[in-house]
Amino acid sequence: MPPTVSSDVRITDIVYDFLIVEVLNPCLQHHSFFYTIINANNQIVRKGSFSGIWVQLRLTHIKEGNYQFHLKDNEEYNFVFSFKKSTPSFEKLSLIMH
Repeated sequence: MPPTVSSDVRITDIVYDFLIVEVLNPCLQHHSFFYTIINANNQIVRKGSFSGIWVQLRLTHIKEGNYQFHLKDNEEYNFVFSFKKSTPSFEKLSLIMH
């Protein structure tokens, strides 16, 4: 699996509800990014764009499994990360709620 962090960008590697994308490289702060989320069957399940150094993507609607997150900008940067979408167990939910 590709890493979930590079020197320029990092993402959440295990996702329950939200995927967090953080742009670490200050030179990329003002770039616009385009992303695609692809499932294990190589199908696009979500795509979009954002600008800024931090974004939170709600992924509660996608099924459990392994996914790839493709991120690119208008210039030369292109990143591919893997993450796992999971549903917390009942025990974890009860700990969170207490």
